[in-house]
Amino acid sequence: MSLEASERGLLRLFLAVYLVSVAGLWLCLVQGIAPGVCIVASLLLLLIAPGFVPALGLRRSLRLSALEVLPLAVSLSLAQATVILLLFDRLSLSVLHAGWPLMLLTLGWWAWTTRWARLGFSLRRDTDRAGLDVSGHARVLLTALLFACLVVVSVLMLGVGAPMQWETDSVAHVAAVRGVLEEGRVFPVAQPYGPNGVERADVRFGVFHALCAVIAATSGAEVHTLWNVLPAFFAPLLILAIFSVARAITGSTKAAFAAALIFPLCYGGERNELLRIASYPNRVSMLVYLVSLGMFFRYLRDEKRWLLWLLAALVATTAAVHVYYFIEFLFVTTCFLFVKLLTSPGLRAEILAKWTRGIVVASAVSLPLLLYRFLTSYSTANPYAVEEQGILFLGNSLYILNPLKAYGWLGLAGAVSILLLPYFILRAGRQDSHAFITAATAGPLLLIFNPVLLPLASKVLNYLAWRLMWAVPYALSLGIFLAEFRTNFRLQSARVRVVSMACLLLIAWALVGVTTSRVAFYRHALARRDATFTENMAVISNELSRLDRELKGRRVLLSDPVTAYAIPAFTRHFVTAIPVAHSAPGDSFPVSRVRDALDVLNPSVSIARTREVLRQYRVEFVVVNTGFLEKLYAFEYQIDPLFQIQALEKISSTPVFEHFFSEGELHVFSVVGPHQVPLAQSQSPLPGSEPLPPEGASRLPDSETPSALVHLEPEPEQAAVGSFAESFSLESVRIDPVVVSPGDSVRISSLWKCLRPLPREDVFRLFVRFETDFPRGTFFHERFGKIYRKLLEGRLGTRFRFRVDLDPHSFDRPLHLWQSGEFVRQEITVAVPEDVSGGTYVVEMSLRRISPATNFRLSDFLQDRDYYSGVEVGRVEVRDASVGRARPAGCLRALATIEQGKSGRI
Repeated sequence: MSLEASERGLLRLFLAVYLVSVAGLWLCLVQGIAPGVCIVASLLLLLIAPGFVPALGLRRSLRLSALEVLPLAVSLSLAQATVILLLFDRLSLSVLHAGWPLMLLTLGWWAWTTRWARLGFSLRRDTDRAGLDVSGHARVLLTALLFACLVVVSVLMLGVGAPMQWETDSVAHVAAVRGVLEEGRVFPVAQPYGPNGVERADVRFGVFHALCAVIAATSGAEVHTLWNVLPAFFAPLLILAIFSVARAITGSTKAAFAAALIFPLCYGGERNELLRIASYPNRVSMLVYLVSLGMFFRYLRDEKRWLLWLLAALVATTAAVHVYYFIEFLFVTTCFLFVKLLTSPGLRAEILAKWTRGIVVASAVSLPLLLYRFLTSYSTANPYAVEEQGILFLGNSLYILNPLKAYGWLGLAGAVSILLLPYFILRAGRQDSHAFITAATAGPLLLIFNPVLLPLASKVLNYLAWRLMWAVPYALSLGIFLAEFRTNFRLQSARVRVVSMACLLLIAWALVGVTTSRVAFYRHALARRDATFTENMAVISNELSRLDRELKGRRVLLSDPVTAYAIPAFTRHFVTAIPVAHSAPGDSFPVSRVRDALDVLNPSVSIARTREVLRQYRVEFVVVNTGFLEKLYAFEYQIDPLFQIQALEKISSTPVFEHFFSEGELHVFSVVGPHQVPLAQSQSPLPGSEPLPPEGASRLPDSETPSALVHLEPEPEQAAVGSFAESFSLESVRIDPVVVSPGDSVRISSLWKCLRPLPREDVFRLFVRFETDFPRGTFFHERFGKIYRKLLEGRLGTRFRFRVDLDPHSFDRPLHLWQSGEFVRQEITVAVPEDVSGGTYVVEMSLRRISPATNFRLSDFLQDRDYYSGVEVGRVEVRDASVGRARPAGCLRALATIEQGKSGRI
C-alpha cells in the first residue's frame, strides 16, 4: 500500500472515530450514563482531533513516524484552542462555548485535507544518520516496547491520578478551572479570593485552565475528576514528545527510542511523583516546548519558510500555555547558538542568520499573547520572590545554588548524565545533537553554579534559575550515548574502551537505582489509598459540596489555610487565604492573609481583633475543620488538631457567629454583624456544643488575653538573655525539670520583649536545640566537626544533638500581634528523643526570619556552629538510658536554673 493510500485510509478512519465520538458523547450526556466515556470522547474531540488532521498532513513533509503525529497533533490543537479562547474572551463571549468551534474546525481541516491532500509539501532534508538508524525488524521491536511503555505509564497514571494534597498545586489549578466555569472568562477575576482581590486574574492561570473548563463543560464531569484523569492522557504524550525531539535532533531512531524509554526515569529528578503532574500547565507547556525544539532543528537544517511559521506558532503556543518554557526555549537555543559559533567557525555567519530569523519571528508572534496575558493579570510585590533563596554562600557576595537542592532536581540519572558531558563537548563540532547536549547541559550548570554570574543574574532570574534545570535533557544525553555505544566502542583505543565500559556500568547502576525508587513509590501510592483529608483532599468533596447547596451565590468564607485551599476547588465560593505558594492580589504577600485567618480561629485572640479581620475581608461565613489527624507544617503556618478543636469552641461561643450547619467534620458558621442579616435557614444546634451565650456574655474578652501578656517590666538590673533580629529580646528563661530521661518532656518558660512590631509579611521560626559533648578522636577537627559527629552518631547509633522547631505565630500571643514595649510570656514543651546519649545538654534558642527555601553557608554543612545555633538559655541533664542515673557532676551543673544568660545577637 502506498503512503498516499495509507494516509487516505487514516483520514477515513479518523472521520469514523470522530463521528462515533460525537454521537457517543451526545448519547451519554442525554442518558446521563458512562461519565468515563464522556471524558475520553471530550479529550479526543478537543485535544487530539483539532490538530490531528493538519499533523497527519505534515507527517510526510516532516518525515514523522506514526507515534510522532500525536504530540504534534495535541500541540496544534492547543494552538488553535488558544486563538479561539482568546477571541471569545476578547469579544466578551463565554469561553465555555468554544468547544463547538473547535469541533467544527476539525471538520474543516478534514474537508480541506481530503480535497488538497495530493498537493502536499515537498521537503528535501540531509540528516546525519551515519550508523545510527536501525533495521526494520529492530524498529518494529522498539516500537512495540515503546508502545508497551506508554500503556503502562497511562494505566499507572490513571490508577494514581493527580496529587490532590495540601502541599501541591493541584487544588489551586482545579480552583482556577472552576473559576472559568463560573465566569466564562479565560482569566477569572482574582481566584480564589473573589471580591477581596482586584479586577484582574492570577498570573498563573490562562488558556489551559480555560480549555480544561471547556472539556469539563462538554463532558459534564466534575473538575477534580477530570484533573485526576489528565495525567493518564498527558504523561504518555510527554514520552512521545521526547521521542520526537530526540529523533529530530539526532536523526537516529535508536537514540530517540532509548531517550523515550529512559525519560520516565529521568523526569522529575528525585521527586518521584512528578509524572503525576504531567497535566499541570507548565508540564503541558513543556510538551509543546519539546515539539518546538524539534521543529527548530528541522528549520535550521531545511530553512523552509513554512517551517519557520510553524515553529513560530508552536513557540507562541508554548508562551500562551506557560511562560516558563518559552523562557527555557529562548535560553536553550541561545546556549546552542554559542556552542555552534565556537565549534563551527567556518559557518558562523550562516548559523547566526538562521538562528536570528527563527528566534526573532517566534518571539514576535509570541509577544501579543504575552502582552495580552500581562494586561489581564495582576502583579504583586512579593518580597520572597525578589530575594535569593535556596543558595549556598561561598563568601559575602559570592554564592551558588545549593548543590543538595540541585540534586533533588537532577536526580541520580541526571547526575550521571552530567558526568558524560565531556564526551558530548568533544564531539560538539561534528553533530548538532552533541552540540545541543553540550549547550543545554552546560548552559544551566554554568549559570547556577557560577559564584560570579549567578549573583549578577539572580535579580532577574530569581527562583526561575531552579526551573532552568528542567531544560537539561538528561534522557536525551543517556539515549544518545547508549545508541552510539556499540559503533563507537569498535573504533576506540583500549584505554578509551575501559572508560566507555565504566560509563556504561555507571548508567546501568543509575537506571537500576532510579527504577527501583520509582517502582517503590508507585507501588506505595497504589497500595496505600489514603482517605485522610490532607493526603487526598477529594475525600472531603462531599462535605464541601453542601456549601454549594446551602449557600446561595458566591460567598466569602474564612477557614484554616489547608481547608481554605480546598474550598475553591470543590465549590464556587471564595476564601480569604490559601498557602503562601500562590499569588494574593492587592497584598504585599499572602502571609498576612494567612495570619489574619488564623487570628479569627485562635482562641487567644480577642473579639475586637476577630471583628476587625471579618470586616477587612468582608467575611460572610467561617468554616472550622476538626478532621485533622496530625500536625501539618508549612512555611508560614502550622495546623494543630487541638488548635482546631479550640477554634470550634471559640467560634461556637462567640456572639459574632451563628451556627449554620455541620457536615461530617466541617462546621459552618454565619457571621452576624450590623450590616449582615442572618440567612433564612433553620438553625440546628452544633452537635456536642454548648448553647451560644447571649450578646455580651462571651468567654473571650474584647481586649487581648492577659495570660500571655506581662505588664510589669523585669527588674532594672536584670540583663536580657539575647536579642534577635533587632525586633525581639529574650528576657529570661526557666527550664523544668533539669534532670530527665530519654522519652521525658522538658517545659521551657520564656519571657520576651518586643522591641519593634514585626512586618506582617515576615515569617519567623523559633529553634530550640539541645546538644552535648561527644568523644573526640585523632581525626577530629573543629572545621569539620559536624561531619565527624554525624559519622560518630551513625556508628554508635545514638545522637548527641536534637532540635525542635516551633511556629511563634501559633503561640498564646501570636508573634505578629506583639507591639513595641510589650512583654510576653510563653511556655513550650519539648520531648526528649529516645535515641539520645546521656550527658549534660546545653539548651540554645534562636528566633529568626525564614524564607521558603533556606539559604546556607558552606560552614553550616561542616561545623557544629551553624544556621540553627542560638544563645545559651540553660542546661539539662539527660540520664544515660543504659545506666539509669545521671552523672553527678552534670547534676550539680544542671540544678541551677538560668535566669540570666550571656548576651547574644543573631
